[in-house]
Amino acid sequence: MLVLNIMESSVFNSFLEPDDSETEQFQGENRVVERVEVQVKRLDQMMQGLKDEYGFKNVFLKLDTQGFDLDVFEGCSGCLDSIRGVQTEVSVMSIYQNMPTFGDSLALFKANGFEVSGLYPISELRFPHAVEFDCIYLPR
Repeated sequence: MLVLNIMESSVFNSFLEPDDSETEQFQGENRVVERVEVQVKRLDQMMQGLKDEYGFKNVFLKLDTQGFDLDVFEGCSGCLDSIRGVQTEVSVMSIYQNMPTFGDSLALFKANGFEVSGLYPISELRFPHAVEFDCIYLPR
């Protein structure tokens, strides 16, 4: 079980605490209004059951867990051979406490045999400073 922070705007719900020290852009929306315990499972423990139920062989993994993407990816370590691509958010400005940086993401994916295929800005309000990008990683 983990505690999920429910934020003013649900797009910011996260296991991490908000942090507006690098940017105040989301300060009103990214604030905790409630905390709930949720059950969490590793994807590599569920993958075979999902394959059996839905009949797929290859996976494109879309991660959007508000600062928790690298933890989720680490939960895939036992099924990386099924993953043909990953889309994850990478941060250049933290909006949560202890959230990984783009460098952290790059190092973890490279260590697991993935390389960057593309970077795409997320927010229309990014100018003049980028906060996050969607990053596509593909196996080498």
